[in-house]
Amino acid sequence: MMKGKKKRLLAGTLALLLSCSTLLNTGITALASEQSEEHAQIQEVKQEEAASETLPELEEVKEQLTEEELVYAEDLTIKAGEPFDLETDYRGFQKNDEKVKVTFLKAEGDSGNSFDFNTPGSYQAFYCVDPLSGNPSYQIMRRIVVEARENSTQEPQGEVSQHTEDGSGEDGEADPDPEIPEVLTEEPEMPDAGAELIDLTPKEDKGMFLSVVPAAMEQQKGSNVHLVQGEKIPYPSNVGNYSTSYFTVNGHVAYCLESMKASPPTSDYVANEFESNPELQKVLYYGYGGPGDITGEYMPSFDWKTKYIFTHLAAAYSYCGMDGFYGCTFEDIKASGVWGYIQHIYSLEAPPTAAITLSPKEAKAYESGKEQRTGEFTLKGDHRNYITLKMPENVTYHSGSIKQTGTVKINGNTTFYFSAPKTVTGTWNSGKLKGQMGTQWKTLVLSTGSGSQDIGYGAFFEEESASVEFTVRWLDLARVKVTKKDKNSKVNLSGAVFGIYADSACKNLLVQMPATDSNGTSEVELPKTQDTVYLKEISVPEGYKLNTESFNVKLETGKTTSVAVTNEEQKGKITIRKKGEVLTGVTGEEGNLTFVYGNADFAGAEYN
Repeated sequence: MMKGKKKRLLAGTLALLLSCSTLLNTGITALASEQSEEHAQIQEVKQEEAASETLPELEEVKEQLTEEELVYAEDLTIKAGEPFDLETDYRGFQKNDEKVKVTFLKAEGDSGNSFDFNTPGSYQAFYCVDPLSGNPSYQIMRRIVVEARENSTQEPQGEVSQHTEDGSGEDGEADPDPEIPEVLTEEPEMPDAGAELIDLTPKEDKGMFLSVVPAAMEQQKGSNVHLVQGEKIPYPSNVGNYSTSYFTVNGHVAYCLESMKASPPTSDYVANEFESNPELQKVLYYGYGGPGDITGEYMPSFDWKTKYIFTHLAAAYSYCGMDGFYGCTFEDIKASGVWGYIQHIYSLEAPPTAAITLSPKEAKAYESGKEQRTGEFTLKGDHRNYITLKMPENVTYHSGSIKQTGTVKINGNTTFYFSAPKTVTGTWNSGKLKGQMGTQWKTLVLSTGSGSQDIGYGAFFEEESASVEFTVRWLDLARVKVTKKDKNSKVNLSGAVFGIYADSACKNLLVQMPATDSNGTSEVELPKTQDTVYLKEISVPEGYKLNTESFNVKLETGKTTSVAVTNEEQKGKITIRKKGEVLTGVTGEEGNLTFVYGNADFAGAEYN
């Protein structure tokens, strides 16, 4: 019974303290009330001074300061209920106490509420930096994130859970330790690991924008990496009143992706591939430090820190929408040129990919005028990727107006074909041709914890290079040459026509040769489809006999087989009989004689 009374007393006391806290709206919790009255008055005076006089940002007076007078502060994450003194706790500050004096000014949450180390949320703490040399004073800001304790029961701030005398809550769960009153506060709603944040802020020229914070990283190819947090880099004053840190992951330039959260410390983390955000891929590839870095030409007059800030904002916006501009106004984002930079990167083509394919994989050459050529091949893939092909002798590469022999570089998305003299025969196999982009550009994200930012970077991953291969079957051509002569005189005869046949009976004509020329020759080129063909005369010159014999001709690829064929003249037989009158006798008497004649053959006559 005493135990129940003690609990009711503690609960009543807690309720009274929380009620007073609400009425005063001082942001000081029950545990913080132990601060001295004098301490609280000093803080109140400094806050009033900060409100009445706006100090310049570090970036505005940086030119007037020495290196030792520059102060930077890292973001800080604490657990709810962990006592924290804003005026004395300077963890994460980079400052030279012999050169500057740092004084806390004020701290407030995103909605203007006062800092409370018992209330989970994100707060901005402002500090005045006074150089002891008399140089201009300025203010800096750091973010303090109060994380909820994992096992604490969260209820709306200002309310106390009701308990029954038997020691159990209304929902039937056991009470916390009855000896220690639990401060119950309302935690701002944050997306869980599986939630998607949708930002419907209109984007110029792009309609509505849908930004997705990844629910769970793609777990493929997760690997241990080392994150290094470098120097603090304040935003240029015309961009926003905020800062980021220079990060590297395994030596690669990296960027925080969730501006509203605290920066993660240098440590080892697990990086996972994140390929579902093409805009982030572009930012990490074309942004400052990426392999396709365009900042040198896009903003040549800016220093590296400004280029890094611009790329950080672009990456954060690609990852979590308008929340990526935390600490800035959208008007300043546009006026400073950040928005134009983002839109320019988005307009660029996607980072290169290593995949390549070739079609067709086999081609058979055909005759084309005095040469042979193949059909067209197409190498599909990123135009920045390419293969290197060493061609055989006498083979020519054609692509558009380009003609090249020897070794040729063929980029992705190129259509081409090959040509060669007809003397080129056989089969040409290219062998495996690897794309020169043997590594693949990947986007990786480090999840560093619920209270700190995700970190993004890009890197090339070694992968088995994509390769292609093709085969060209050249025409297997052979040549047949016929020489026609007179059998007796050996004179060359023009006008003889021959046929080449597939069969010995000379019924299946493969090709008819042209008529023999003035030198008595005729030549023809034909595909070698069989080892032996048959040659036979189809017609002869006038005055000669047709040669009815067929000739076996052995074909040899790339060579000429010669055949000599003779013809006999077409001759006739002439018989000449020489006849004439011959005196055979005399009749009658003297003075009246008659001569008698008869026909007879004459020998010895000659004719031309």
